[in-house]
Formats: sequence, C-alpha cells, structure tokens
Amino acid sequence: MTSVAGAPSCPRCGEEMVLKTAERGSYAGQQFWACPRFPKCWGRRGIAPNQPGRERAEASIALSDSAAPDPAPGESAQAIFERRSAARLERIRAVWPVLVGLAIVLMVLLFLTGVSIGLPWLGVVGAAVVVVSLVYLVMDRPQFIEAWRIGAAGERKTASRLAELEDGGFVILHDRRAPAYGGNLDQVAIGPSGVWLIETKSLRGQVEMTGDSLIVAGQPRDKMIEQVYRQATAVQIALRDVLTPLGVTVAPLLCIHRARLPFLDRTIRGVTLVSGKALARTLRDAPVRLTADHVQVIADAANQVLPTARPR
Repeated sequence: MTSVAGAPSCPRCGEEMVLKTAERGSYAGQQFWACPRFPKCWGRRGIAPNQPGRERAEASIALSDSAAPDPAPGESAQAIFERRSAARLERIRAVWPVLVGLAIVLMVLLFLTGVSIGLPWLGVVGAAVVVVSLVYLVMDRPQFIEAWRIGAAGERKTASRLAELEDGGFVILHDRRAPAYGGNLDQVAIGPSGVWLIETKSLRGQVEMTGDSLIVAGQPRDKMIEQVYRQATAVQIALRDVLTPLGVTVAPLLCIHRARLPFLDRTIRGVTLVSGKALARTLRDAPVRLTADHVQVIADAANQVLPTARPR
C-alpha cells in the first residue's frame, strides 16, 4: 500500500486512505483507495474500470462520494442487539430495588428457617442460591436478543471470507436494502462469476438435506431457503435494467457458520448452501460470466439502487 499526498479520508473512521494494488484476477495491477486500518476498518473506494493506475482510483472518488459508504459488516444486526440489550437492562434497573428487596427478605427467611430447624448451613446455601439466581437474571440474555449478537458475528466472518475475493475482481456490498424486500441484505457480491446474494446464518448442530428440505439439528429450516430466494429475487428486480440485457440472474447463496455441513456446497430449490470455509472458493471457482467492465457497471448500479441498511 502507498501513501499519497491529498488522499481522501476513510468514510468510516476518518483515517487518510492509501492506494492498494490488486494482485490477482480481472483487476490485477489496478489501484483503489483502502483504509490503512483494514481489516479493523472496511472503508474503501472501488475501482473504476477505464483508467489506469492512480487515475482509476482517483476517478472512483466522485462515484463513491455520491452515495453513503457501506456500513460495517453486521452493523445492523449489532445495532439491534445493542438496542435490545440496553432496553432489557433498563427494564431490570427499573425494578431493581424491588428485586433486591425481595432477595434480601427471602435470604433472611431462608436463614431463619435453617436456624429454627437446627440446620443454619441450609439457610446459608439458600441465601447463596438467591444471590446466584439474581446475578443470572441480570447476566443471562434471552435467546431472542443473543441471536442478533451471534448473527452480527456471523456476518463479520462472512465478510472476512469475501475479502479474499476483492483482489480477484469482486465488489462486495455489505448490509444493503432492496426496494422490494423489507429486511436487510447481508452481502451482495459482484464479480467474474456473476451476482450473488449472500445470507449468513450461525447455527448449531448437523445440517442435512432431505429432498428439497433443509434440516438443522433435527428441525426443519425451509424458511431460510425461502428467505434467501426472496432476497435474490428482490435484488434481481432492483437491478433488472442492467442484468436483463446481460442475461444475468442473481444467485442466492446461504452461508452457514458453526454448524456441521456434510458437504462442500449443495443446492436446494436454486439456493446454494456453503460453509464459511468454502464460501470464497465457491464464488471464485464458479464459471466466469462477466467481464471486468460488466462487473463495474453492475456494482455502480447496485450501489445506487440498493441503499445502505443503516442501523434502525
């Protein structure tokens, strides 16, 4: 990476950006602006296709500045987790004096009961159980809140895998929205092998496929397949003006972290399933469908029609 006088500031952290040269793939030898704190900060400005070297990187600034920068991977899910955790703690604080008062009364009653029956140690054990239960109430987060933290961590893992593809001609958009879809899109990857809609899930247990059904830890998870397919359809509709002339279809992909997958990559009802470890390989090794110019045209359009999913 090379420092350049007058370099733009990172849109995320404000650090002065540096020029980085792509080493492999369709963009080999081309330059783009990158945050020097990568991978802690994902700020970057993409490659514009028709100018060489530094002129290419400088030309991309005007395009990048015209839209809000990508949020950090998992930023929306992390924001929801933090907001719900804060709301839960606020509710606990509101009733904390009552909880503490009840705990003290219960501890005293248990202790006196133990003394009255000649077993004072029983009262001490009971009091300890009350204290531990109170601490557990505060520290343990319900699953509906914890799932957002796990989801955000999974999206960051996916982003780190996808970062391997950026030197190979891929443009990765994180945490976006599609006009025809109510939720957020974890990642959209645009590269030589096409346009990929990537949904991340962090799951526990064995992943199995029975016919056209997805089973995880013995439970049916077909709704995940339906979700990814709807997201890909929404992206297809949003980008139809650039994808239809090229005959390109958005490929839905479900990336699963933590769970045990007995396969490298498989497809259910048009949705590709991969582990986090196999993600970059799957996109990189798929048949080439787009030129570098096509990738940039689609990426520019996606950056405009798929707005950033700012934390809500």
